[in-house]
Amino acid sequence: LYIDPCNLPKFQNLSNKAFMVSLNSGGDPSTPGYSSIDGSYKQHRSNLTSLLVQTISVTLVRKLFISLEETGENEVCQPLRLPSAERKLVTLNIQTHPTYKTISNVVGYLKGATVPDRYIIVGSHHSSLPGYSSEQWAHGTAAMTALIQALM
Repeated sequence: LYIDPCNLPKFQNLSNKAFMVSLNSGGDPSTPGYSSIDGSYKQHRSNLTSLLVQTISVTLVRKLFISLEETGENEVCQPLRLPSAERKLVTLNIQTHPTYKTISNVVGYLKGATVPDRYIIVGSHHSSLPGYSSEQWAHGTAAMTALIQALM
């Protein structure tokens, strides 16, 4: 899974960075359809998905696929395509171990240059309850990522 080169921000070269993408848009997979709170029943799911997915950078995608860059065209936004004749063997070793941990809200802050004793706290919505904006967390995360990138 990678971000299409045409969708990368134009103000900074991010082609060598992998973007964090969540394939679980429904909240805690052990409590499908419900909030994950202390005391709630959790289903034991040894294999959450049979879909093998790993986020990678556009630079790695270009190593795996042929781009139009190799044909002499020199555009920033270039469609990628599978090799026509060449075969490549890719070995993907995923070493994830699902665990349950208690976490609390994490707040980051930036010390202001003009007024260092004032803070601006920003956050995004995340809900796992069906029917109550359960898809909106992705929009909030995208907005937060863009905001943090602009502040850095």
